[in-house]
Amino acid sequence: MRRLPFALLLASLMIPAPARADGGEAIAALIMAGGFTGAAMGAYGGVNLRGLEDWSQPGTEESRILGSACGLSYEAALIQNNAYAFLILALKNHDSAERAVDPERVRLAFDPGPQRLPSQLWRTERLWLKKDMQRVLILPLPSKEDLVKGNALAVSWDVHPQAGGSPCVAEAKFKRSSPADAVEGNSVTSAVIGIGGGLLLSRTGDLKELGPPTGNFVFEFYGYPNPRHGMFLGIYVEGFDGGDRTKLLPATGGGDPVLALTHFTLGYSRRHHFSSRFNATLDLGLGMGLFTYDKATSNERQEEITFSSTQTLNLNYTFARSREGFWRGDYMLGVGLYHGWVFGGELKGIPLGGQTWGALFMLRFGG
Repeated sequence: MRRLPFALLLASLMIPAPARADGGEAIAALIMAGGFTGAAMGAYGGVNLRGLEDWSQPGTEESRILGSACGLSYEAALIQNNAYAFLILALKNHDSAERAVDPERVRLAFDPGPQRLPSQLWRTERLWLKKDMQRVLILPLPSKEDLVKGNALAVSWDVHPQAGGSPCVAEAKFKRSSPADAVEGNSVTSAVIGIGGGLLLSRTGDLKELGPPTGNFVFEFYGYPNPRHGMFLGIYVEGFDGGDRTKLLPATGGGDPVLALTHFTLGYSRRHHFSSRFNATLDLGLGMGLFTYDKATSNERQEEITFSSTQTLNLNYTFARSREGFWRGDYMLGVGLYHGWVFGGELKGIPLGGQTWGALFMLRFGG
């Protein structure tokens, strides 16, 4: 069988249109021939695809196997992203007689563990392979955790002859090459959205003179190309309860003065998984702080922009998890510590530097 480069195989999963199937036998064309496209992977969060180092096989030194059985040559590969694991099965018929494979009847036997069928994005009909025809099946595994618990995996599928009769059973066997990585093996999120609020407990510096702390509103978006390391964009709104200096700020109109500080920060997020349900994040961000001041009955607003930073330490618990349907993903409750720091600036001659400490209560969704 012609060797299918593993890196090219991974890259091709994100290509939505077929390439020309010339002498290079482009893998993108094979995927289209198999009835699956890059959109299929995208529906399962098909980013940051990588092999499984702890399932590297002799001869390839990667998590894939080359072989032939029942008149077909095959390449079977195990790949993963943060949330899912996949079996990629590339088949080629070298015989003049047509043969067929049922994608829904590919069987996964874990040792130790159960025998399972792969998950399907949609039902697929029997695939026929004429002479020199190639097909690629992209099959999501039902649970990524099965690969953590198992030491061996036997993949088998039925090959049906055109003339009818009993099918021939083809098999590819994977063996674990090193101990399981607890983090890589767990199903973890690649993107997380969080919304919540909290209590501001204390302020220091000039911020203290602007008024006692009240509450805050938080919106966060995280991206994790790696299970442990990622980036985040955060919006943190701090309220003030109207101190003596706040009352010195001029504004037209009546009513009580309203002063707010909004942090817009971009930064690094370090994530640590204690288990498949509990994780902690340390988020370090830099950006700008926007002070806004007006009166409740006035349409005029005074603003000041300055440099600021935020740091949060969060503990998250996944209380619900779905791996099927439109709402698939992880649903989390989080508590955390909040620190905001304004580096300086002034509004109408009043200094604005200082720090804020508080507690956060968050609802997060990740997929």
